[in-house]
Amino acid sequence: MTIFGLKGSELNRDTSTAFEVAFEADSTDIAVVQGAVQVDASPSFWISEHLQAGEAIRVGWTGGFHRANADGNEIAAWRHGQLIASDQSVSDVVEKLRPYFKGMIVLGSSDFAARRVTGVYDLNNPLGALHALVQAHEGVVVRRVTPWLVIISDF
Repeated sequence: MTIFGLKGSELNRDTSTAFEVAFEADSTDIAVVQGAVQVDASPSFWISEHLQAGEAIRVGWTGGFHRANADGNEIAAWRHGQLIASDQSVSDVVEKLRPYFKGMIVLGSSDFAARRVTGVYDLNNPLGALHALVQAHEGVVVRRVTPWLVIISDF
């Protein structure tokens, strides 16, 4: 996949463009905060989409894409110490928290891992974020076994 920063008709030159690229398990997500971006996915499948500020696209690894509007305050929220999840699986949220925890996080329940959540989580306190993640789900607990091992499971 090739991503080019655009402004006006200038191609291959970044001119005050701000965007985020996130690689997910089954897709690549691109969201534009400022300027414009050209997204070209080839040679496996042909996608060529022009995104303006406030737009996003999810390109699936097997082809196909979905365009959407994006809130500029939510794009690259990690720069402000936040993880903003909107209808994401618990496993996706935990995966995004892993780089911020100096140890291993184990999801012991596949049922809980598949649940959908929406919330804002503090990346500066990943253990607190995990507790916040399970707080609304009865019967699910966060257990810190050692300073380097956290297990999320049913009672």
